[in-house]
Order: sequence, then C-alpha cells, then structure tokens
Amino acid sequence: MLRLQLEENKGILGQFAKVRKIKRAFELKRKELQYRRSKLKKMCHENSKEMANCLQLAANQMQVD
Repeated sequence: MLRLQLEENKGILGQFAKVRKIKRAFELKRKELQYRRSKLKKMCHENSKEMANCLQLAANQMQVD
C-alpha cells in the first residue's frame, strides 16, 4: 500500500517537473520575443530618423533650386 502511495506521488512530482520545464520554456521564449521586439523597435526608430533626414535634405534641396 505504501509503495503504491509512493508511486502515485512520484507520478504527481513528475507532472510538477514537466510543468516547471514547460513554464521555463515559455519564459525563455517570452524573453527572446521581448529582445527581438526591442531590437526591431530600435531598427525602426533608426530608420525613421534616416527617412526624416532624407526628407529634410530633399526639402532643403527643393528650396535651393
């Protein structure tokens, strides 16, 4: 009887271990996605600055001509 109880507990503990692994995998994926998002945000911001500078140069050139 005690052995059966221990096997059941082992099964439950095994399930908890699986859940912890899954939670950890999701946490790592979330962090990876946050990193990628911030990287894309930075790239877009830099591209926006470049575009604004190009537009300003074009506007200045049009005023000169």
